[in-house]
Amino acid sequence: MNQSLIMDVIDALAAKNRTVTGWDGPVSLCDLGFCAAGIDEGWEGCGRGVNGTQHYLNGTPATNTALFPDMKGLVDYGHAKGLKMGWYFNGCGCIERREPASGWDVNYEGDIRSLHANGFDAVKFDGCGLLR
Repeated sequence: MNQSLIMDVIDALAAKNRTVTGWDGPVSLCDLGFCAAGIDEGWEGCGRGVNGTQHYLNGTPATNTALFPDMKGLVDYGHAKGLKMGWYFNGCGCIERREPASGWDVNYEGDIRSLHANGFDAVKFDGCGLLR
């Protein structure tokens, strides 16, 4: 998964290229109620954070910028097409195996700051985290 693929998904949801009996003119999947795109696993910068985690010392999540060079731009692109944008963090793709010295709260606070800074409308949490 990468930014270009998510943009293709956004375009597919917004494209008015379908006909539906009872509707005037072409409709999009969003017209039919499918108005959200979510960025799931694959955006994380696994191992790029402090002590090999996916979070920097201040709790900000590390992004794999080779695959997602402009997360805010991607969210803005989805919004411009009339979609809600969702984000998946605390995923299982790169489980943080070492507890940060400042505790887990700093990571959750950093996740929420990034959620708002990028303009996401929704978030998905998973039960992945520190393995003991």
